[in-house]
Amino acid sequence: MKLFNRDVVLFPDLFTLGMAYNFHKYGTNRVDSRGVSYDYDSVMHYSSTAFANRAGVRTIVGKNGRTNLGQRYGLSKKDIEQANLLYCGRQPPVTKPPPKPQTPPPPGVSENSAIDPNSGTSKGFVSYNWSVSQSVSQSVARLVSQSVRWPIVSQVVSQLVS
Repeated sequence: MKLFNRDVVLFPDLFTLGMAYNFHKYGTNRVDSRGVSYDYDSVMHYSSTAFANRAGVRTIVGKNGRTNLGQRYGLSKKDIEQANLLYCGRQPPVTKPPPKPQTPPPPGVSENSAIDPNSGTSKGFVSYNWSVSQSVSQSVARLVSQSVRWPIVSQVVSQLVS
């Protein structure tokens, strides 16, 4: 026995006992496809052998003879279109990226230093405060004192200082 509907042909004699309810067709009072045409590739579509009473028999076939029905790789184009229509109206919402947080100046650089905001390069004099200058000097002194143990540090420090 074959049951025909608009888009598929069903073979209820091949259904596993008690599984026919999975193929009930609902009216437009329960289902609204938002004007999107029938989707043989939907992630929600049964495969052609769904609920078969034995291996390899087809319980559902496309009206055009298509047997490759449904898939489990992700949403089809029509699935996405339908979801957008249901939840977003005609187009998906456009979200603006959050504003970039203001990056504070590095320690020792004053807010009014001459840094070009477009290129990030110095346009001239950059003022350093005394406490940072002093801590840098102390760090350099510490490196120099340790350079006896690590010759590479001595080379780097001498390049930094000159």
